[in-house]
Amino acid sequence: MANTAISFGFLLPTREIAMAQEVPDFSRILDLAERAEALGFDSVWVGDSVLARPRLEALTTLAAVAARTKRVKLGTAVLLSALRHPVVLANTVANLDLISQGRLILGLGIASKNPPVELEFKACGVSFAHRIGIFEEGVTIMRRLWTEPEVTFNGRHFQLQGVRLGLRPLQKPGVPLWLAGGLDNALRRVLRLGDGWFPYPPSSQVFVKDWERLQALAHENGQDTQKLHRCVYTTLNINDGRFSIASGAGHDANGNVTLPDSGDNDSELEILDSGSLTVSGNFTVNTANSTPLTTDCSSRVVFDGGGAQAIGGTNATGTFAFGILEIL
Repeated sequence: MANTAISFGFLLPTREIAMAQEVPDFSRILDLAERAEALGFDSVWVGDSVLARPRLEALTTLAAVAARTKRVKLGTAVLLSALRHPVVLANTVANLDLISQGRLILGLGIASKNPPVELEFKACGVSFAHRIGIFEEGVTIMRRLWTEPEVTFNGRHFQLQGVRLGLRPLQKPGVPLWLAGGLDNALRRVLRLGDGWFPYPPSSQVFVKDWERLQALAHENGQDTQKLHRCVYTTLNINDGRFSIASGAGHDANGNVTLPDSGDNDSELEILDSGSLTVSGNFTVNTANSTPLTTDCSSRVVFDGGGAQAIGGTNATGTFAFGILEIL
């Protein structure tokens, strides 16, 4: 795969592993990473969330994966860097780049606006309302710490005086930073601060449209987009069929799917396509090529790319995979 114009990555199911078992079997993540490398994937990736979407911690997971692999790039898809102090993060990332022998890519995002994420920021002591400014200052500080002998910084959110970082990334001038986003402000931020663009578009047409807009913004400011890596975060459906849902289903205030609480499990949800879905109530979940999963109203099933999981119940895995494609 590495010799083609497009490189392919695989997103390790760190959320699904954490949700499916009371004690996550971390060895499955390491085995998957090794398998992805053996199959010829160019990179493996992990998602990030502290509280809103529980999963295995991103950077320590990648450190373990780095010790079990030799060739694949290792990336975050995407890391909410504003939740970490930039001095601590710069040091941790430098150490991880050394462990991986220069294979690290940091995909970074500012976090979407929804109640669980807002609560996550509050619990971590970070202002959600100021997350963009915190993010931009943090990226600036990390880059300076990786390249300058001593950093003094006086920003709105961070103040540093004569800070020297003891560790530097193996990659020079630093670990590549691929920034998420598709709106104009996000695209401008990619041009100002990023080494790559890392969107999550709903279709290939949207990706092309946003890339053309990014190029137009770059032209307006005399910038060159040729240096930017282009990457697409996508979910791949490797089944035959389409997504379907039982009649009578609705949505709650958070956009999650709800099914009638029938008391006898006669509501059925058939998952045959990609997507991220939370459902609650009495129902049966059918995932392609797997045994149907029945759960009662006290359980919750989450389908998030790696299959359907019942919290506190049986795990049923469908044939789905998150994919990450880099267009060179």
